Amino acid sequence: MIIFSFYMTAIEFNNLQMGDKADVLWPAGMFIDEHLEPGKCMTVIYKMPHFFVEVKFDVNTNNITDIYALEADQHFEAYLNNVSLFHWLN
Repeated sequence: MIIFSFYMTAIEFNNLQMGDKADVLWPAGMFIDEHLEPGKCMTVIYKMPHFFVEVKFDVNTNNITDIYALEADQHFEAYLNNVSLFHWLN
């Protein structure tokens, strides 16, 4: 089991095995949004202290297919339409 460090980077997170990523994400990550591609997958985004994490689920089997930290230069526009700034500002 990996113990989460507040200072963990996206690169360090991505170098973990899938099970260790889940062990770090579930207690420390904060749910932000989800995006559904009908018949294919659901992508859920979480906020970690210093990066965001996407979790991909196969909608047909409900299994996790991938967990990875997003790099700082990746685009977040797909999520911005669904996030309320009111929640973040109060």
